Amino acid sequence: MYGVADRCCRCVHVCVFFLLNLESTPNQTQSPEDWASVAVAYEPVWAIGTGLSATPAQAQEVHAAIRAYLTEKLGPEMAQSVRIMYGGSVKAATAPELASCPDVDGFLVGGAALTKDFLAIATAFPAP
Repeated sequence: MYGVADRCCRCVHVCVFFLLNLESTPNQTQSPEDWASVAVAYEPVWAIGTGLSATPAQAQEVHAAIRAYLTEKLGPEMAQSVRIMYGGSVKAATAPELASCPDVDGFLVGGAALTKDFLAIATAFPAP
């Protein structure tokens, strides 16, 4: 599914992934029952290709709103199990502060994944 940007540069991208079980035919209409396998990514449209990143406060505000919505719709336990990732020009310099936000559970890394800074981004979160 794909949402098209409106004049205010707000858009919604919903990506639905299903794992292919080679022993059965994939059913693309089923809902995920295990919410721990669900990840939601927030990426500000204004950050795409600009090199700009949300401040930790901005990212946390949006992630907290997403978590609150999930809590309302799914309940607190399932909402906490959904990973909410930030994607928006994540860099080695911004990753540690963004990773410290309570509702930022990971990063959706774009072009920086092809740079020497990727290791610093990937290790910004403490090991589980």
